Amino acid sequence: MKKPQSRTKPDPHKRGPRHLWPPRQTSPELLERLERLETRTARILELLEKQEQKKEWYTPAEFGEVVGKAPFTVQTWCRTKRIRAEKSVQQYGRQQEWRISHEELLRYRNHGLRPVS
Repeated sequence: MKKPQSRTKPDPHKRGPRHLWPPRQTSPELLERLERLETRTARILELLEKQEQKKEWYTPAEFGEVVGKAPFTVQTWCRTKRIRAEKSVQQYGRQQEWRISHEELLRYRNHGLRPVS
């Protein structure tokens, strides 16, 4: 008489078959496809960068939209000098608004906020 096989749940911590990764050979078609994807990605990034460079100065609302922050947060960063910004002189009235340069946007993306002074 045969023993019935016990049905146990598979261990979630064990990995799948090891013969699938890493691949032993890389096919030329796969390498060619990866190269095409890399060139397309580089082209898309280049186009996006050109679109952003059309603006020389950003308002806190525009800067916040680009980096995903609220305008109030960007204004606070300007006031506390966490990002380099200057006040613009309006033609009519006395109200001044913060202006942030495109170079500062690039610096923020690469290095983040400046240290608290």
